Amino acid sequence: PLESRDGERECRRRPRVLLRRPRSSARMVVLLPDRVRSETAHPVDDPEDSRCECTDNGFASPDECAQWLAQLRFGPQNTHFIINNLTRIVSAAPRVAGLLDINKIVVAGHSAGTTTVLANAGATQQWLESGPSYNERDDRPIAFLATGPMGPLYAGFRAGFGSTSFVNMDRPIMFIT
Repeated sequence: PLESRDGERECRRRPRVLLRRPRSSARMVVLLPDRVRSETAHPVDDPEDSRCECTDNGFASPDECAQWLAQLRFGPQNTHFIINNLTRIVSAAPRVAGLLDINKIVVAGHSAGTTTVLANAGATQQWLESGPSYNERDDRPIAFLATGPMGPLYAGFRAGFGSTSFVNMDRPIMFIT
């Protein structure tokens, strides 16, 4: 809980941290950032501000635009935010003191969440051939895990990956299908 300017207590959602005593010398933290549900919240203050970017990438309707922004465009940026603030997150949870090596980060995701994993590993995304290309690579993770990754256009899902998207992925990645 944080205190707001008017003195009332305000709650903010924090990433959940799952803790287990390490069985070996590997010390890790698992952060599970919640996805923004596009039907209940918009990841930007005014979705109209992103209308041009959505249209440039082939997402013309407001619902498609909100879904694209929440899940695909800003999903990989959640990882950047968490890693940028990991020291602060750890210091706010005294029970993890001494248990973690924040220099050994592994990014993992399941199903649609694997798009974030692949983007953070260095896969570029481009939704239209004539549209902009996005690179959300983060050099801090040492490895990646993608469980149940979705294929191109699986169930109508467009992840923005093409035949050359994966050429710059140079760290260990495990796929479990």
